[in-house]
Amino acid sequence: MFWRSSFHLPIPTIPVIKNNCSPPHLRCLYFPPALFDFHPWISFSIAVTHLLCAPFSILQKVASPGGELFQRKGVKIVGTRERFVNDQLRLKFCGSDVRPGNVIERKGKIYQVVKMMHRTPGKGGALIQVELRDVDSGNKVNERLRTDEAIERVYVEQKRFTYLYTDEETDSVVLMEPKTYDQVEVPKALFGGALAYLKDDMSVTVELYDDKPMSASVPPRVTCTVVETQAPVKGIGATPHTKKALLDNGLTIQVPAHILTGDQLVIDTTDNSYMSRA
Repeated sequence: MFWRSSFHLPIPTIPVIKNNCSPPHLRCLYFPPALFDFHPWISFSIAVTHLLCAPFSILQKVASPGGELFQRKGVKIVGTRERFVNDQLRLKFCGSDVRPGNVIERKGKIYQVVKMMHRTPGKGGALIQVELRDVDSGNKVNERLRTDEAIERVYVEQKRFTYLYTDEETDSVVLMEPKTYDQVEVPKALFGGALAYLKDDMSVTVELYDDKPMSASVPPRVTCTVVETQAPVKGIGATPHTKKALLDNGLTIQVPAHILTGDQLVIDTTDNSYMSRA
């Protein structure tokens, strides 16, 4: 608390935060209206101070909508929030965290991880054998990574598209951007085994790097219809727990014994497993 005196100018006695975007030295001061009535020059001085400090206030607001985001992260308040986000998404992580589908930078080139396998040699630490695909040329290379090796992961944009049809002549899947109605072609290989689940007007996710499709995926759960399966076997002792069922997309999966032809099932597209009836 500040003190008052009849021989000095009135000084505010209530420290209050008024505006998070104000200059730091003005954030904790509350000036009573009566103060301006008796001392008009104080109002003028404060107005001039705000004008002089406005650039710093604007910079802080642009660089960090929350006011202290950059300071808490230990980053200087320079540049824009977009640069901060990109820097965070390009932080290095350990080789043991690499997963298929990741896009990484290595030896000055951009690669996508296709396959990976953990190996433990007789001597030395554990290694990770990875198969990488060059984003620019499409060539594949094999590399060995240490589990504690620093790997820089590259930011990949995820976008939603609507499935239209599959072009067998070009071995590509034709998708449509739902907002602009622009059509794009994505190689069938990017969908992998999930290609069988594609249906008209299905929403799919495509990962892009510099507008180049890197991977594509379908929803994690899809409804399919059983077109053929073995009829239930009567008798408790002869009843199996599961049986094979042919789905309308051509895949054969294991389903519970009580499932019948024509049933609609919810399938986990990540491992082609039965989840429940629709």
